[in-house]
Amino acid sequence: MTTERTGGPMGGEVELGEARTVLRLSELNRAIADAITDRFPEEVWVVGEVSNLRERGGTRYFDLVEPDERGRGNLAQLPAAVLRWERRSFDADLDRVEGFTLADGVEVLVRGALDFFQPWGKLQLKVRGIDPEHTLGRLRLAREQLLADLATRGVLRANAARSVGQPPLRIGLVTAPDSQAEHDLRAVLHDSGWGFRLVRAGARVQGPACEGEVAAALGRLVRLHVRQPLDVVVVIRGGGSALDLQGFDTPGVAEAIVAAPFPVWTGIGHEQDRSVADEVAHTAWPTPTAVGRGLVDAVVACADRLEVAAAALVTGSTGLLETAGRHLDQQAATLVAGSSAELRGADARLAGSVRALEQLSRARVRRERRDLQARGFGLDRSARRATLPSATARLGRARDALRRLAGVPLGRATGRLDVAEARLVAVDPAVQLARGFSITRDVDGRVVRSVAGVAPGSGLTTQLIDGQLASTVDRVVGAATAADPSAHGAADPSEEDPT
Repeated sequence: MTTERTGGPMGGEVELGEARTVLRLSELNRAIADAITDRFPEEVWVVGEVSNLRERGGTRYFDLVEPDERGRGNLAQLPAAVLRWERRSFDADLDRVEGFTLADGVEVLVRGALDFFQPWGKLQLKVRGIDPEHTLGRLRLAREQLLADLATRGVLRANAARSVGQPPLRIGLVTAPDSQAEHDLRAVLHDSGWGFRLVRAGARVQGPACEGEVAAALGRLVRLHVRQPLDVVVVIRGGGSALDLQGFDTPGVAEAIVAAPFPVWTGIGHEQDRSVADEVAHTAWPTPTAVGRGLVDAVVACADRLEVAAAALVTGSTGLLETAGRHLDQQAATLVAGSSAELRGADARLAGSVRALEQLSRARVRRERRDLQARGFGLDRSARRATLPSATARLGRARDALRRLAGVPLGRATGRLDVAEARLVAVDPAVQLARGFSITRDVDGRVVRSVAGVAPGSGLTTQLIDGQLASTVDRVVGAATAADPSAHGAADPSEEDPT
């Protein structure tokens, strides 16, 4: 039997009946510490992702983790700390890159020494330095790979093809609620005086949650857009370091912008570098204030275009109305002239018809008289052979026949005379006045047919059905020329233009 010695409670030895080594916990922890020191006698460089970052008493604590690429948790994890009295050298490394800060979710390359705290049996990496260039390089590489993938799929500028609603007054907003970025945007829009309406979808715009929350906010606005269309959606935040903005270099945000049915403007507040979100957005602005100014400028430009179109519409309509007015005046003049000529012809034809009727009537009467005389002679000869009632009856029949024969041509002439009289009444100026037309004359009594016949200050007299109106011309609007021969004419009422 072999016995192995182990330290007793007072430093003595304990004999055991088995061949095994038994260590006290302190001895085990001391052995672990010695083994670690022997294996890692100097500082080491370690790559990991920062998690659970916190600070207490001036010391920064965090965990270094190695995530499983398949999303199955972490492959490894190690507590780390930047001790308060070693912060100076660590912060000096951070300051080598402007704006670089430590944050959760950031992959870092740190330098430190392994320390095994024996009383607690806790292994920890005491971090004393960091290489920011490694982190930025990884970010740049991931960014370039994402942009290359989007370009290969042909969707890098898909959102740029979306049309901004005109005028862009209904705005979707993705930002941190009540942030300075939102305040700056609202101030610019309010000061413009235009009636902007903002629909905000809140999201954290920094840190590990940025990717998921910004993408989710865009999704909520997509669902709203189906019911109440948005003119444009803006994604904004204040300035920050490259690490602060890394959420906008992620696939989740990029894909949400690519798939959005509305144009997306970005104002991420990073003037030096463009994020992936900037590259896939419809328009990228350097700051939230610049986004606000861009929206105001777009509304002003739309209003200017509307004013130009309205002026062109008024000019075109005025020209059409003037042309139509001149055409109407020409048609009225032609109608009056034609009616006068037709009336004169009808009057001449009527006079001829009357004369012909008179001649025909006189000839017919003479014939009827001769016939009557002949019948009277015959009646006298037959009076001896017939009784008086028989002769009286025949005489009545003869008188009726005579009346019928004389009435036919006279009725026809009378009908033609009635038609001619109706045409004459139709063009009578008094009838036209009763229908609502008027006749305008200048101070010399001449009929005014064109604006070329008058000048500002001229006196005019307008004849209505129940009296006259005296007026003075303030201004003349129209395209008629002074050479128009119809500017003044004879005071023939049958040729006057209705106004």
